Amino acid sequence: MQPKQVRTPSYWRDTAVAARLERDQCMAVALLVTGDLGKLDPTTGDAGCQVRAVIILTLYYRLRRTIGDDEWSHVASLSKEYLLAVRAGVRDGNDELGTHPTKGVLQGAPSHSNKQFNAFIIHVRKLVGEHLFELLGLAYSLWSGGIVSTDEFWIDFRYRSINLWGRHDFRLLRARLAKLSYQAMIDLAAELPASGRWVEILHYTKSIVKSGDADIQEDFEVLCTQATFSVALAILYQHNIPILDGNIRIQLHGGYDRGQDQDLHLGCDPLHLTEDDIAYRRTASGKTTYSFGTARALLYLPNKTTGTFEHVKNPSMQQMLAPCFFLKSWSTYHGRGSIADDHNNEDNGLYSADHDRYYEALIKMDKAWAIEVMASSHPPYTRRAKHADLDVAFVYEQIFAHGPPRSHKELRYDRYGLEGLSLSTLEASQQHQRPTLADRHLCARRVAHDHGLIGECQFVRMGEPSKECTWRTTKRVDWQVVHVYAATYEWVHDQLQQLADRHAEASGAVIGRYVFALGAVGASHESKVTATKLHNTKSENSRRNKYLSEYPRNQPLLRR
Repeated sequence: MQPKQVRTPSYWRDTAVAARLERDQCMAVALLVTGDLGKLDPTTGDAGCQVRAVIILTLYYRLRRTIGDDEWSHVASLSKEYLLAVRAGVRDGNDELGTHPTKGVLQGAPSHSNKQFNAFIIHVRKLVGEHLFELLGLAYSLWSGGIVSTDEFWIDFRYRSINLWGRHDFRLLRARLAKLSYQAMIDLAAELPASGRWVEILHYTKSIVKSGDADIQEDFEVLCTQATFSVALAILYQHNIPILDGNIRIQLHGGYDRGQDQDLHLGCDPLHLTEDDIAYRRTASGKTTYSFGTARALLYLPNKTTGTFEHVKNPSMQQMLAPCFFLKSWSTYHGRGSIADDHNNEDNGLYSADHDRYYEALIKMDKAWAIEVMASSHPPYTRRAKHADLDVAFVYEQIFAHGPPRSHKELRYDRYGLEGLSLSTLEASQQHQRPTLADRHLCARRVAHDHGLIGECQFVRMGEPSKECTWRTTKRVDWQVVHVYAATYEWVHDQLQQLADRHAEASGAVIGRYVFALGAVGASHESKVTATKLHNTKSENSRRNKYLSEYPRNQPLLRR
């Protein structure tokens, strides 16, 4: 998986930056081996979280297979010792990066660390190659250099840099990681069956993000969301990597008219309001508030017989500790007896206020198909990409040369699945009713439209913070993904339990539609005017005190 031609960036000539990056590479390897993969989840603005998750997971499992279980336990112990030593050094104020290390000594390992760990780092570097080693380090560097704010429901809604690297270096690091990720994904696709087709799919659906700054060579290629999720599913299936769905259910209260479902989850600025959202502002009869319903972790493993992923009802301890392709998902619903509960609707299980009934329906949904439907509802690229409009199905048709795709009326599909969908092969088959990739995209797009998912996307705010607060949907959504990264079942289950505990403690909390940040925590207000004012208040203490003076019962929701 070695990228072919990725030039060494100029910031390596800065000894302070280079020293920190080299230290971060050691940190990243230690975190990878110990399974603390959430710290390898950077936000870069290329809409490529799913790409990074696949790369990190593939790297993890390949290293583990190469090193072997016995040796893995030993290097995991060395890695834990290293992480503890670094954290102790930071606490004691001894986090001095210094200059470049002397010849033969790895920068980043504390002076008292075990030489075996240094040797292990060198071994990993040789095993994965320079560019993947650099990618791994940058994943940690950019994670540690920013803050992702999550709201009361643990849903990501805003990102900001803490200026650890400086403005120019940060932009260069983001661009570098995007470039390395692009090439690594191409290399992984090249290892799949029908590899030439997969590589063509990624190549012919790519776009470019322009820097707009002549002094900074920040232009980089970005991959298409729909294409990368399809390739990701094929890679996960090929390498037997589990999928984990951490689903959070949120109940909507009040201010609802059945005809006024909104096509927006957490909008970042008023330029991205939909017509439905504008209509809501004109006609909504009251305020919408929200409450936590429940949250569950659902594990799926590849089934080589069926060609897809199947739910594991009772995961073993080994399965709980295995790193997975983690989908942080959410759904919104109305309470029992409400007009919007739609008890007689044929798909009502996915909108039911009965949690057991909802999860029974969700588990019936083919997870690979659910992911393709979700991906089809997203824009193909980050909004900064050049020529962001793309006819994905047309590109697929040209690559596979099967002629026009079959009409959606000729294929059997619904919210729960697409007949003939198999991850074991890319080739279409009339005999086995196996759809083409273009068929898959068109049918997924149709389902997303029919179920009101188009536009139900979560964008993480990048760059300078907007003067607008962020706002939530008032619409029922059966299942949507806010973020993707690598994590274990055990870790996700623990996070969801903590989420449930916070809400249980905050009985009587009022959670409004309009969201603003309090550091790494999100809070909300029923009034957009007040939320916007709090959002633009510079002092975090002033924001917090004003907020809690109005909603004192919400205090447990601010703890992380």
